[in-house]
Amino acid sequence: IDMRKRAVKISQIASTGTDMVKMLVLQTLDGKLSFPIIISTSDAIGLIKQLENIKVERPLTHDLLIDVIDRMGLTITEVVIHKMSKGIFYTTIYCSKEDGIVYEFDARPSDSLLLAMYAKAPIYVNSDILKKVALPTKEFEEHLEDVDDTFAKVVTKVFSRMLFDFTKKLNVRASIPFHIFLEEAHRYVQ
Repeated sequence: IDMRKRAVKISQIASTGTDMVKMLVLQTLDGKLSFPIIISTSDAIGLIKQLENIKVERPLTHDLLIDVIDRMGLTITEVVIHKMSKGIFYTTIYCSKEDGIVYEFDARPSDSLLLAMYAKAPIYVNSDILKKVALPTKEFEEHLEDVDDTFAKVVTKVFSRMLFDFTKKLNVRASIPFHIFLEEAHRYVQ
């Protein structure tokens, strides 16, 4: 992992014009650069719960995971977005024990960022990734207003068609659970 990294914070969770996904906006600590990560609505709910300090009656999955981490004597020390390939971000959660042993866990960005929030651990992004994806915050916020329902519907329709065509070519039907995504997307496909 390239350790040239910059600290970022969660700036906001924005609508994308569809109920399926939300846009998590990360911003450098100085507020000058911002970039988005697309997350599911359920992940957004977990993040909003933590951001707004909303208490729920029963523990969510992330609450459970934090409890397990604590009971194992681990501390989340940092989360690093270390790689981006084909538009997908790769994140590592770093945990340590009192004896100095450090553990690395590969995880989705949304899970990693949520756990970092729970643990009040710093979030970093590889500087090379930041150079590729970040925009000046003012410019980014202007573009954020351009996302609308029409755009979201077109993207969903195209992506759904691509998934459908791909699954038709699979040797073993239902070997990949794309149906879950497609069921959510169906309302936008005309």
